[in-house]
Amino acid sequence: MHNKNLKSNCFIIAILSLLVLTACDHKDKTKSASQVIVKVNSEEVSVHQLNFALTHTPGITQENAESAKKQLLDALIDQTLLVQQAMNDKMDRDPQVMLAIEQAKRQVLAQAWLEKSTRITSKPTQEQIEQYYQAHPELFSNRKIYKLKELLVTVTPDKQALLDHILADSKLIDELPPKLDANKISYQVNLTTQAAENLPLENLPALQKLQGGQFLRIDKTPQILVMGVLGSIDEPVERQKAGMIIETFLVNSQVKTNAQNVLKQLKEKAVIEKVGEVLSNAPESNDPAVTAPNPVAPQTTETAIEKGLKGL
Repeated sequence: MHNKNLKSNCFIIAILSLLVLTACDHKDKTKSASQVIVKVNSEEVSVHQLNFALTHTPGITQENAESAKKQLLDALIDQTLLVQQAMNDKMDRDPQVMLAIEQAKRQVLAQAWLEKSTRITSKPTQEQIEQYYQAHPELFSNRKIYKLKELLVTVTPDKQALLDHILADSKLIDELPPKLDANKISYQVNLTTQAAENLPLENLPALQKLQGGQFLRIDKTPQILVMGVLGSIDEPVERQKAGMIIETFLVNSQVKTNAQNVLKQLKEKAVIEKVGEVLSNAPESNDPAVTAPNPVAPQTTETAIEKGLKGL
């Protein structure tokens, strides 16, 4: 029953945005004919709804705008049909639906205020962009694609010292599995290919120096990740493209910092009382690890549009 409710909630959230738009739309009875682009069972879908969807769908260019409009309009029609059925079944009175709608409303309001409060008024200077570019050659001028073999080792406290000795006494990652098996230390193997920007930023300088199966140890309590470099391909990013990527990354980083500062100030001024024992044993949350700017080209237009359609 619980899983069924979770699936139902996912569906509810998927149609929330149009439920809100539809509710607002019902209140507006003065809509001119020029604003209406389609009627679905006499219910009007306006050009404003289509424009809203267009502005919130990534990957739309002048070349594919008309095709995107047709896809988004089809999605709005499908969505309107679903909303109509939901309203006919009085799902808007269902307690779970009401909670989900209220949560969506709160999220939209919170996000809108946060974006307004953390808006960046000036772009990074060329000096700042150049400084970041020079500080991170592993992401740009010396960028590589790595073929990796990873061992995720789970070790008990009584075998920690033994594992430390095995890792210190080994030079290549292929030497580790027989030793771990012999000492009954459990691990998982993963073969993967990763671009530099998809790896932990703090580990890239060390990874660049490895080759031919040499490995790096990364402690991830209570596990240890052993990352071996089987090979790599040089794939640098041209300077002009790097500049645009860095500018976007620096802006996003500044927005994130501003948001954290704003929330910190709000919490310091607020009176917050945690009542009950629901969170008594929950661990404290930590800030996510730093993410490197991604020099890879954005996803293809069709993929981006399809992703936007799923959002509808």
